[in-house]
Amino acid sequence: IDDAALGGIDEYQAMQWQVREFLCDRTGAYLDPPELRTPGWLSVEILDALNAYYGWTRQPVSQAWIRRKNDWLVRLRTQIADGWIFGDSGRSSPPPAHGQGAAKGSDKSFHWLWIAIGIIAVQVIQFILKVSGE
Repeated sequence: IDDAALGGIDEYQAMQWQVREFLCDRTGAYLDPPELRTPGWLSVEILDALNAYYGWTRQPVSQAWIRRKNDWLVRLRTQIADGWIFGDSGRSSPPPAHGQGAAKGSDKSFHWLWIAIGIIAVQVIQFILKVSGE
């Protein structure tokens, strides 16, 4: 974005619009209803760098539709910074509240642990039977 070809004010403004539109589109702002999503390539560092360059969160805006887009990017950054969990579909869900969803995640992990232990036990038993049979 610091290329000399983008050095003019017209190019700067055009690129600012395109980048903001791209981010809003890819993160669910234009869905009906809007739904915060985070693609795997998007990080707080990227959002911060773009915001520092374009100044979306600090520019005074009188048009409500532009302000909504800037507010969307602020919500998006907050979501990423707060560590929301992102699935393969690009959809996001909030982290579980203390004592709420944590137990469910632990149960699933515990379930997979028992499956792994069972597989290992079967392999050990098969090995012992094979060695003792020779």
